Amino acid sequence: MSALHQHVIERALALLNANAPFRRCLLDATLHCDAAPVPALAFDAAATYGGADAALDQVLRRPVAVARPDARIEDPLDPFALTVLLTDGFQTTVSPGGGASPDVNCAGGADPACLGSLLAARVREGYGIWLVRIVMPFAGTYFPERPIDEMWPRIAAHVVDLNRNHPEWTGVTFRASRGRHDSPSGAFRWEGARPLLMFVLSRDVALGRNFVAKVSEFLPTEDTIFARSAALDVATVELAPFESATAHIHEASIRRAQSGGAADSVRIAPAVRTAQGVQLSVRCSLAGLASFQAPTTFQRGARIPDFVDVVPSWRVVGGAETWLSPTAVPGTLNLNAVLDCRRLPRGTHTQTLGVHVDWRRNAQLARQWFIRESAETSYEAPESVYRLREIVMPPLVASTERHGWLDQIQISVTRE
Repeated sequence: MSALHQHVIERALALLNANAPFRRCLLDATLHCDAAPVPALAFDAAATYGGADAALDQVLRRPVAVARPDARIEDPLDPFALTVLLTDGFQTTVSPGGGASPDVNCAGGADPACLGSLLAARVREGYGIWLVRIVMPFAGTYFPERPIDEMWPRIAAHVVDLNRNHPEWTGVTFRASRGRHDSPSGAFRWEGARPLLMFVLSRDVALGRNFVAKVSEFLPTEDTIFARSAALDVATVELAPFESATAHIHEASIRRAQSGGAADSVRIAPAVRTAQGVQLSVRCSLAGLASFQAPTTFQRGARIPDFVDVVPSWRVVGGAETWLSPTAVPGTLNLNAVLDCRRLPRGTHTQTLGVHVDWRRNAQLARQWFIRESAETSYEAPESVYRLREIVMPPLVASTERHGWLDQIQISVTRE
């Protein structure tokens, strides 16, 4: 653990000039941050981990705002450009989960539903969040935090299955043993491997991404901390915010599609781009009937993961008008609009169209490592992470339930 702190985390912070101020703290029932950082070597000592259950929610929860200055509590994340939270597990689920608020989900402690809810709240505040999973050798006491007397046959069967039927664990031998008496914590000895999770939070998205990139670069140089190899034992994911998608209407290319007859009665001025989008002015007579095209390109953000679909489409921003018939050119995002001045009374009329985008999670999400490595029980699979899915999904939902306008065109028609 000291190697992880000194040669990976601190090295990455130093290279990014993000280590001032720097604090290394311990967390059990409360957060312990002394004037000097906790020595990295302390994390190699078993005695360091003798505290009560880790109150992870205390680090992630924003304190309640109060009017009195002397009663205000500082947000644990505010003093720092970047926060790194290391943990090897979570207490048994006692909170409602689902769409409950952080206060409701965390009423019973820092279980997976609580952590997921708090991370989602941080996403909505504008934080970038990254998750790094490191599988490390393990031989020690494991606490499923529930009596496991009746469940022991399932644990024993799981160990046999891991050793016989999972080639991904070649080179690792799993063992589980326990004393003669069960206890409320269900503690038993586990040998083989266990995962360590590294949560990274920062409002500075570039800094967070660069830190995780450096961590990913430095981890393979510390091969003694892995149960197998860096290729198998290190995985990362950005939970928020991803890069945004963009669309651009090419105003200089907007022109009338036909000439002759009724089309000649439609006169389209050069389009102009403003802060609100593209402005297009048209003049026509009562006989005017013509179409025009608005070439449009769409750019998907490079960091949007493959389990997220970003779907653009043309929509009417205001109410639909019968004198304008907009459609997308098949196979493209280009707009084709038919303008029928015969439906217009004399005067000036406007209609606004826009490129709207929807974000949707797709079926590839189920194949991601943070879903596959989520264990449904706290006792049966210590080599996985108890209810990791419940931790990851709320911030992912918060960062992918997006929709909005990417670009717009306002068409102003004067029927003479």
